Amino acid sequence: MSAEKRDWRRFVLIAYGLAIFAIVASSGQPGDPEWWPLAIGYVVFASVPIGVLCVGPSQVGLKTLGAAAMAVSGIWAYFDATHDPGAGSTAALMFVILPFYQILAAVAFLILLWLVRRWGGDEGESE
Repeated sequence: MSAEKRDWRRFVLIAYGLAIFAIVASSGQPGDPEWWPLAIGYVVFASVPIGVLCVGPSQVGLKTLGAAAMAVSGIWAYFDATHDPGAGSTAALMFVILPFYQILAAVAFLILLWLVRRWGGDEGESE
């Protein structure tokens, strides 16, 4: 009987998307019909950095850890920007800036994984 490893990356991506949607809904106007397309579009845009780490068959375990760490820090940053009583008037800029920083971090993480695999051997290839 072979034990098959589970790939948790989709779960991380879906959980992140739902958490971001909940934060956007709590700080937006879901009663307005014009709000929905923008909110859904933003959730897709904000989920791209996590999605970048959720593709590809190699180094699944490390990519899952990277996606989970990025998701937790992103959720904390969004929640802090929207629900902190001491947040300034520019806290909403987090919704624009954070996805770009996360994309840069995801690309840097993938480059790091590639370098480790290239110079460290093929041990991580079959994770």
